[in-house]
Amino acid sequence: MQSCSKDLSKTREVEILDISNIRDTRTGKFAKQPKEPKLREVLGFGKGDNVEGKLVTVVYGNDLVNISFLNFQAMQEDTAKIWTDELFTLATNILSQNASRNTFLLKAYTKLKLQVNQDGKIPVKNILKMFSDKKRVETALEQCGLVNNRAEGIKPDDFTWEAFQKFLDSLCLRPEIQSIFEESGSKRKPFISLDQLMDFINRRQRDSRLNEVLYPPLKREQVRQIMEKYETNTSQLER
Repeated sequence: MQSCSKDLSKTREVEILDISNIRDTRTGKFAKQPKEPKLREVLGFGKGDNVEGKLVTVVYGNDLVNISFLNFQAMQEDTAKIWTDELFTLATNILSQNASRNTFLLKAYTKLKLQVNQDGKIPVKNILKMFSDKKRVETALEQCGLVNNRAEGIKPDDFTWEAFQKFLDSLCLRPEIQSIFEESGSKRKPFISLDQLMDFINRRQRDSRLNEVLYPPLKREQVRQIMEKYETNTSQLER
């Protein structure tokens, strides 16, 4: 996971910075220099050393306009140069910027797991901040058995990846999926067979304009592989 954290000792809150939010990295004369005389003295300004070459400024923000700065000082100039170059390379990686849905969900999950309070629990307020409808979030957490008392927080061991996915399923209801199941022949059963799924993929979901020679319809073996990839309950595969 590409992120870095900062522990605030006074409030005991952890801030997480996703590297994908980094807009620029600077070192040398382009780095942001401190203006306070006392801080400049502590960092070694005016003592003859090339302090500027050891500075690293990380520019971050949700967009290119509303930005903030994080300033660091390395022990050596080459260390500052390496961090500046490598962080910028990671931040501008095209693949990470266009990652899959699951990658972004995993980032959100990891961020919540790292942001624990003094009691070592995940504050419910951190989850509420991620969504606009707080009431629906609280209801979904209760339905999943994650929260009984909002003030207590959530134990990290209870907040597994599976629990997070169950929470998302409760939060983002998909009633239209049931209608797709019924139209595919499930007759209100909570599953569809391999043949029914193959018919849905090849007849309804497939683009009719595709050439059947260049892009042939999926075979039973291929549909079976799809089911094995996404169906967590192995007993359902035999239906």
